[in-house]
Amino acid sequence: MQAGWISINDYARKFNVSDITVRRRIKQGKIPAELKNGKYYIRADYRDSHTTAEQNDTPPPIPTSRASFIPPPPPTSAPYTATEPPQVVATEIPAPPPAPPAQQSKELLEFCDRYLAELKTREQHLAKRHESEIALLEAKLAKKDSEITALKQQIEDLQLLVKILENKI
Repeated sequence: MQAGWISINDYARKFNVSDITVRRRIKQGKIPAELKNGKYYIRADYRDSHTTAEQNDTPPPIPTSRASFIPPPPPTSAPYTATEPPQVVATEIPAPPPAPPAQQSKELLEFCDRYLAELKTREQHLAKRHESEIALLEAKLAKKDSEITALKQQIEDLQLLVKILENKI
């Protein structure tokens, strides 16, 4: 592009805003830009009214060491001295609940036995109710199996006839 134009990334760095913000402002019509070869360019002398003076003039300071990233420790009311023992607050750990009494275990076992007996009776009831349907389906299946066997035999016979006829011709 020409000398008087800058890219979105350069504009974003110049005014200390993200390139996504610049793109959004272009789309909203707040920043005039021209699209050339698939890229937006903004006039180098254009100043966005949405940026503040400090965004325009001074970029954010760049830390030079990792130590600048570490926040200072919180202030304490009094400095710790080696003569003072550290204060430890004792907390009680609650005791585990007592084991269930034998009576509760017996009741649970009886409940499980009753539940299993009920499930068995339901299973038997369902088997009786569907017994006739099962027998009917099994009979249909046997009939279909015999039909399939007969059809396979017919196919073999027809294949044999085709071979015999081919030899005669």
